[in-house]
Amino acid sequence: MKTNIRIAVVEDVARVRRQIVETLNARPDWEVVAECAHADAALHEIPAAHPDVVLLDIQLSGTSGLDLIAPLKRRVRHVRVVMLTVVESSREIACAIGLGAQGYLVKQDAPDLVAGVEDILAGRTPLMSATVARQIWALLKDLHPGAVQRNSGLTPREIQVLDLTAQGLQRGEIAAALGISENTVKHHFGNIFEKLGVHSVKEALIKLRGGRGLLD
Repeated sequence: MKTNIRIAVVEDVARVRRQIVETLNARPDWEVVAECAHADAALHEIPAAHPDVVLLDIQLSGTSGLDLIAPLKRRVRHVRVVMLTVVESSREIACAIGLGAQGYLVKQDAPDLVAGVEDILAGRTPLMSATVARQIWALLKDLHPGAVQRNSGLTPREIQVLDLTAQGLQRGEIAAALGISENTVKHHFGNIFEKLGVHSVKEALIKLRGGRGLLD
């Protein structure tokens, strides 16, 4: 992993912004290079600071953090944008990922915040509840029918297996619902994980909602 990581923070509540900055600066190899309270400051200061990661509040005063994702990614080459929120919202997550954000973290939990940034830097999926991952899966299917299969490389049967898993069914229940053996279900999971480059169902669901082109 790269050392001397440069991070920008966009948060309109001064107290919260200070807590986040202090948490991040506590890492000896991380440095917060820009602290912004509103959209105009972010668009002016962040490109000049050349951060590796931008932590962006999704609900800024007077605007939405969602509106900053695209311009920041245009102005800062290879920057990773991670949305910050106080409440997980599946629809906002889907929108943020569709606009190019790499992650979505709850700002109040300092350990999870640090772990989430570490995951982003290492190319792993950031922390997210299984409930929200399932909600994202449902939204993608509802908003973009056929897109999951078309852009993921999964077969129709693999999509069925993942869909039933997202609905909360266990391996034996999936086998019964599809009229196949549990070993066949296990085989499908193996193919799904290999194709998506993940190691768990949760990672698969999140990878699918975050895959480039999935929302086209």
